[in-house]
Amino acid sequence: MHIKQVIIQGFRSYKEQTIVGPCDPGHNVIVGRNGSGKSNFLQAIQFVLSDEYAHLGSNAQSLLHESLGPRVISAYVEIIFDNFDRRLPIERNEVSLRRVIGSKKDQYFLSGKLVNRNEVMNLLESAGFSKCNPYYIVKQGKINEMAMASDSRRLKLLQDIAGTRVYDSKRNESNSLLKETQGKIVKIEDLLITLAEQLKNLDGEKEELKEYNRLDKIRRCLEYIIYDRELKSLKEKLEEFEETRHACNVVQAELEADAKTAEEAARSAAKKLKELKREARAEKDQLDRLNADHQQLLKEKMKLRLTIQDLKIEVSGDCKAKEKAEEELNALRVKIKKSEQDMEKIRPEYEIVKQREQEYSRELAMNERKRKELYVKAGRVTLFKTKEERNKWIKSELDQLRGHIVEKETYRAALAEDLKVDKDKYADLEKKIAEPAKDVKDHMKSIEERSKNYKELILQKNQCQARIKDLYRRFSVLEQRQNELKEDMTKQDQLLRRVVGKSTLNAIDSVRKVLNTFRERGDSEDELQSYYGLLVDTFQCGEALHTAVEVSAGNRLFYHVVESNVLASKILSEMNKQRLPGVADFMPLDRLLVRRVDYPKNSDAIALISQLNYDPKYDRAIRFVFGRTLIARNLGTAVALARSSGLDCVTLEGDQVSPRGMITGGHFNAKQSRLNIYKLRTKLKTASELKTVTDEIANVEQEIEATNESLNFCIAGVQKIELKDRISKDIIDNSTANIRLLREELEIVEKSRTSKMQILAQCSNDLEALNATKESLENEFNQELAIELSEEDQKKASKKGSIIL
Repeated sequence: MHIKQVIIQGFRSYKEQTIVGPCDPGHNVIVGRNGSGKSNFLQAIQFVLSDEYAHLGSNAQSLLHESLGPRVISAYVEIIFDNFDRRLPIERNEVSLRRVIGSKKDQYFLSGKLVNRNEVMNLLESAGFSKCNPYYIVKQGKINEMAMASDSRRLKLLQDIAGTRVYDSKRNESNSLLKETQGKIVKIEDLLITLAEQLKNLDGEKEELKEYNRLDKIRRCLEYIIYDRELKSLKEKLEEFEETRHACNVVQAELEADAKTAEEAARSAAKKLKELKREARAEKDQLDRLNADHQQLLKEKMKLRLTIQDLKIEVSGDCKAKEKAEEELNALRVKIKKSEQDMEKIRPEYEIVKQREQEYSRELAMNERKRKELYVKAGRVTLFKTKEERNKWIKSELDQLRGHIVEKETYRAALAEDLKVDKDKYADLEKKIAEPAKDVKDHMKSIEERSKNYKELILQKNQCQARIKDLYRRFSVLEQRQNELKEDMTKQDQLLRRVVGKSTLNAIDSVRKVLNTFRERGDSEDELQSYYGLLVDTFQCGEALHTAVEVSAGNRLFYHVVESNVLASKILSEMNKQRLPGVADFMPLDRLLVRRVDYPKNSDAIALISQLNYDPKYDRAIRFVFGRTLIARNLGTAVALARSSGLDCVTLEGDQVSPRGMITGGHFNAKQSRLNIYKLRTKLKTASELKTVTDEIANVEQEIEATNESLNFCIAGVQKIELKDRISKDIIDNSTANIRLLREELEIVEKSRTSKMQILAQCSNDLEALNATKESLENEFNQELAIELSEEDQKKASKKGSIIL
């Protein structure tokens, strides 16, 4: 036998799994640098085989690998032996021994099987690895220590190697065990003495017991005789009580029928009262809303009446002022028209006269200037002594006149250019005025076109708002009725939860959730259809049988009927997986054992199953629960039939008799009947009124949503038109302001043109006068000085004077 392979993980410097091997059976050497793990490898072998690491305790943490990475929480060392020679007493050629340690565990595994430490040590000792002989692993320095040891130490070493100390230790253990056994023998002998004494006492008690049994037999016989007499008297009294009970049952049945009729009448009256209260509440709400609307309308009516009065006053005043203004306007228009016609007639004459006036004024100014020049010319003889002085002065005057003429011509050209620019500017302003005026006209037309659509949208908006009010009123009434129906259903649920049990109802809801999960997951539809529901849903019976059915079935009414046990297991597994509440009981049809029953032919009893209506596929479940039950006419018949037929018997009042003789029953409160409550709850859930109300609420909500969309559309349309009108009005205001500014600028240009034309005419006159003065001075230049005017000049002066006059 030799070590074939060593596997280390998490031990000291070996973090990851390290496999060393296969090893040679003859000779192996471990070579490596310092710190490469040679010593840890040998310690790993000692960790499994040696007794040095027997009791680790808190020191186990020091053997785990430590590094900067994630912390190692467990480690193991596994040694695989080649057991071909069967040195280990195991019928395998290869044996593995693994030791696993952690923060709170230290376990051994032999060939994958968990074993305790004593078994491992016994196995190793049988192979020669004794804890008393630790020299099968020779550590560093041990050989030098053996060479330097004393003779006694060497003898002890030889004994350890030879394995004799094992026998010494076992001998010591056997001696101690022998001493313990001798002590136990002494104790057992003492116990035997005690038991012998107890046997003597029990022999005496045995005789007393025999006497007691004889007397007890006599006592039981006497008690039986007394009991038989009492039983006979009790039977007689029972018959009397039965007759009395039968009479009471008849009276009770009549009273119960009356009470049932009264309850139904009270229920119908309460229902009618509730409906009347609901209608009254709705009518009151309607009345309140109508009163509020009426008050609002009255306020609006009063406001409108006052507004109309104010408007009438304003309109009457405005109408008088308007009539007066229109009369004045018409008179002014006639007067303006007449004036325009007169002006058009005299305009050509005015233009001609104006032109002639300008010409005459110019000529007058020229003649006066020339006459003045002639007189000045005559007076120059007094100013100048010689001709040269006069010529010199004329020359300087001519130079000045030429300069003035040039300036006047330049100024006239500039005025002409300004007039041309003003004319172009005037035409451009007229074009600019025409464009915004057209925009104003277009936008005014758009506002008029949109006003019709605006009125239609406002009308539709008001209609939608009125429709929404009506729908909300109807929705409030329907919602109130729905809440009442749901409240009734909630009361029945609470009552059912009280009489059936919370865990059973929770289980019903949990099973439904599981089935919905299967459907969403896409499980087989055939498998889902093999769930048939609760037992109470699989049959129908008359109301008179409800008590008998409930007493016979008990809680089995709420068992879940399924086709096979597989589906039941699957549902329970899913419930556990989802941690759903409740305790569910299943009735798999493939596991129910139903035997054929021969019912007795008796006119006072009938099989309960024959009074139930159900689908044949539920026959096993129905027969399993109700197949061995008879309905008896009365309790006496039930007792007799239960004894004779071996079947359970039940009366319509709920008294039940078992074949074993046990009788249960008493007053049964029909209001607390689980079957009645469940049927009523199912009827409420499937009631058409709740569904109708829910559908109507959905329809009203859809209609409200559609009407709101129409209202939003109308509001959006109104807002768009108002926005467009506001934009158009802004554009009209801006365009009007621009037109006003342009007109003001046009008037300024017109005034500027008029003034410039007058200045131009004056400049032309001045230029003409300057030219005339220049011409006169040029004619005078080099003429002789004369004391008086020449004859020609005197004629000119007299002529000019006559023209001026």
